[in-house]
Amino acid sequence: MDRHEKRLFETAGELPNMIEALVAQGIWTRMPGFGRLLDRTLRDAEVLASQPVTVLHNDVYPPNCGLPVSGESDAILVDWDMVSFGLAEMDLAFMFMQPFGGHRRVDREAALAHYWRRRGEIDGRRHSKAELKARQWYADALWALWLIPVAFRMAELPFPPGSSPRIYWDSMFGVLGQRLQLLSHEA
Repeated sequence: MDRHEKRLFETAGELPNMIEALVAQGIWTRMPGFGRLLDRTLRDAEVLASQPVTVLHNDVYPPNCGLPVSGESDAILVDWDMVSFGLAEMDLAFMFMQPFGGHRRVDREAALAHYWRRRGEIDGRRHSKAELKARQWYADALWALWLIPVAFRMAELPFPPGSSPRIYWDSMFGVLGQRLQLLSHEA
């Protein structure tokens, strides 16, 4: 159960070529800021590698996550078959990068505010807004970069048209491409 950073460092040199191949296939549009995104994420990984890790669910999306109605109780997570270790923000990054718009019913800013408030209660630390924003940006970027090799494989060896995995990836290509564009711009 390795952290996501291991895969980032193993594949970083190949990611630009994978992006170009996906652009050449017409799946994504050019990403002029991708180099900045990759460089910043690699730098942030060096800094955040010493941070405490937690157990990650790695499949936090609405069907696996019972969110509290009032915000006064904890979420309930089911389906723990993809568990690993990493920064806690990784599960939030995963939740907000889902195909089919399942995450759109969850207010991102409200969910993050609730999470960070509860986290502060649990760990006893008061995190600055800048620290929280930087950690979440990093988690968002790391998840997006982590998924590029998967997207590349799905484009190279697509599932049959109409199959559930194909429908999933036809949607996920768009979600991931948009997230990479946004993160590249922010880097």
